[in-house]
Amino acid sequence: RAPKVTRPPPRRTPLPPPLQRHQRRRAAWRRDQPPRRPTMAASRARCRDNTPAQGPRRRSLLCGGPRAHPALSRRGVPMLRVHDSARSWHGLRWLPRQGCEHSKRAPGPVPLPFLGLSASESLVDAISSASTTAALAEALREVEQWQWTSDQEAGMKRCKTYVPEQPALAAFYVSSVNEWKLLQPRVLVLTSSSYFRVKYDQKSGKVEHYRKTPLRDVLSLEKTADGLKIYLRGQDGRAGPQKWYQRLERKVAQISTGSKDNAFSGRVKDEFYYAREYRPSLPAGAPLSADQVTDVLAAALHKTAELHRDSLPADGASFEPPPVLTTDERRQILHDRKAAARAEEERAEREAAEAELRHAVEVASASRELEPKTSSQINSAVLSRPIKRARRAVEADASLISRAEQLKAELEEEYRVRVEAERLERERAEREAATAELEA
Repeated sequence: RAPKVTRPPPRRTPLPPPLQRHQRRRAAWRRDQPPRRPTMAASRARCRDNTPAQGPRRRSLLCGGPRAHPALSRRGVPMLRVHDSARSWHGLRWLPRQGCEHSKRAPGPVPLPFLGLSASESLVDAISSASTTAALAEALREVEQWQWTSDQEAGMKRCKTYVPEQPALAAFYVSSVNEWKLLQPRVLVLTSSSYFRVKYDQKSGKVEHYRKTPLRDVLSLEKTADGLKIYLRGQDGRAGPQKWYQRLERKVAQISTGSKDNAFSGRVKDEFYYAREYRPSLPAGAPLSADQVTDVLAAALHKTAELHRDSLPADGASFEPPPVLTTDERRQILHDRKAAARAEEERAEREAAEAELRHAVEVASASRELEPKTSSQINSAVLSRPIKRARRAVEADASLISRAEQLKAELEEEYRVRVEAERLERERAEREAATAELEA
């Protein structure tokens, strides 16, 4: 029998120095990137060997696993892996150790000194008290003194001179929420009759495109928890997947019924159907909060629309300035509207049910007053469906329902007595005929 030979463990082949430097630079670059949630395919590729079902078996060279190169583990940076969700193992990220020299990032841009207001109440009051467009423009000059960065300030100045309508009253650097719920940096430029959503490239310093929205198309303004939502008469930009699904559902319903006038069970197109949301985009450390910037933007839009309405000729098409609402107020308006529609439906159903029940009572009473020759002439079934409908109706006439139920019970008793009498009469006639036949 051959003796057992014990082999030494395989020695790990060191990486060439150029590859080591490449790995270090790549790890430092990844560490300096802002945290983001990886895609599903990338998450599975990175976390395939560290799931609860498989256990920690093998990791990449940058994860500090058993096959990681010693040169990487000697740096002191690796490889603290945490997950940001208790339910998902696909959100793993790498965080550097605290106090390590590689974890120090480059300082961000130094914010500009604040030269404007410490609160927005006085600015909102100044905007609300403006009686002319010139006074409103003078009040909105305080917006230029907010704590914008140099790139944002240059972008707002460029956009104010780029829009076709002049003069521009004010410009706000915001984040526009598109149809896919993604934030897009934009500049809102407010003029005397409309506002423009401008896309400005900070790197090239050029305006790529803009979209104009007249103030007469603005129906209402809603202050949300994150920003300002503007409700319009039509679609602003592209429709999202939710509206695509509603269109598809409406089309399927029309095809299945064969009628274009089919009632659609989805959302009704009211004044809150078409919306565009904007969130303030102030730099970190600014003294003004997002709520204060939202108040100023909503007050500016409302006052500009009001002044534009007053400047129109008397014989022209007028419009109402958009009211400023909160989310709770909008929900209360929709709730009251839904409750009123439900009350109207209940009233119409109640009146129809009572009218049908009164007619059924008249028909049943008329059949009862006749001398019944047979049991089929006693009509008590005519009251069954009207009574059930009146019971389902909200706040129907209780006295009418009780009178109809009493009449129905009396008719059923008469029907039972008449059926029993007819049976006895048939038995008597059969008995007499049998007796006569037997005697013969």
